[in-house]
Order: sequence, then C-alpha cells, then structure tokens
Amino acid sequence: MAVRHDSKFLRAARAGLPPAEQALAGELTRFVALRVEAAREAQSRLRGHAAAGASQTAIQKELHIFLRECWDALDALGRLVNLCTHRLFPDAKLPGPRMTRQCTFYTVRRALHAHPNAAAHPLGRLLWDETRGNPSPAYRRLSFLYNVAVFVPVPLPEGRRLPEIADLPEELRALIKVEGVEPCDIEQGLEEILGWLGEFADRCYAELSRALAAR
Repeated sequence: MAVRHDSKFLRAARAGLPPAEQALAGELTRFVALRVEAAREAQSRLRGHAAAGASQTAIQKELHIFLRECWDALDALGRLVNLCTHRLFPDAKLPGPRMTRQCTFYTVRRALHAHPNAAAHPLGRLLWDETRGNPSPAYRRLSFLYNVAVFVPVPLPEGRRLPEIADLPEELRALIKVEGVEPCDIEQGLEEILGWLGEFADRCYAELSRALAAR
C-alpha cells in the first residue's frame, strides 16, 4: 500500500522546518512506511496460515504483529503532526521535537483538541473527527482489537472471525472500552483496517503539507 502524499510532505518539510526537524520528519515518515509494509506482510502470512489450516495460536501471533504495526504507524503519524504544528500552536502543550514515548497519537490529538485554535485547524479536526468525534468503523475495529491485544491473544470465534465485545470472556470485558464493532471475517477486517490506515495517512500528509506551506 503506497501513501500518495508522503513525498510531497517531505518536500514541504524541507522548505518549512529547521534542519534537525527536517531530518526527524524524514525518519518518522520512513517509520510509518515500514510499519505499514510490515502490517501488510503480517496480513499475507496470516492469510497463508488460514489457507493451510494452521493453529489458532499461529494466527493469533500474526494478528498481534499486524495490530502492533498498525498502531505504531498511527503513533508515528501523531508525532509528525506534533513536530509540524508545535510552532503553529506554541501554547497547545505539544512537546515539539523534544518528544518522549509519551508523545503518542492520543496525546497529540488531545492537546490539539484542547486548544481552541488548534481544534479548529484542519489537522486538529481531521485527527479528532476521524478517530473520536465520528470515528471510522475500521478505526473502531483497530482500536478495539489493539486494546484487547494489550492484555491477551485476540479471541477468534470459530477460529476464523474477528470478535466483538460479546465474544470476550467476562473477566476481560471490564478492561476494554466498548466499541461498536461487528464480528467479521479476519481477512475482510484486516483489509478494511489497512485501507483506512493508508487513506488516513494520506490525508494527514496532505494537511501537514498545506500547514507547512502556509507558515
């Protein structure tokens, strides 16, 4: 899966960011691409396991890798937004280039939404609307499954479906935020997640390019 606007974004970063931040933006962009590629590879391996009648454990291992790679890509996109907007909104409590592991997609989204001007900016609106205000079904599925995978191997009803909240054991439901996801075939669900992630990354890069050009 190729992201259409990442090269355009890198040109905008070279024109609009200080040298050290240009370099960091380049590495973060490369990280996003590698994580998405790794998720696609995990999806391919998982498809092969399913076709070969592999064990549920083998499928769960690849599913965990897939979810982690997708989430790491999302966090990297958040860090890119932070890097490109911290000067635009200096009082929005963004860490800027001095990032730690606590700079995630969620923390950047929250900081932008809490600042009136940043919340109204196209980037602030994109992050909030797509993943919180009116979240995409594919994002809801990714969020739900990743939060399950933090605790346990993702249960696979009948060995071939991605679960909904009702499929989780009672002791696990109390740990997971309820998301409105429907059970679906594994291959269908993963394809929808990767499709959404690529489209979302593309929109983020396009908005980042416009924000840098306007500075």
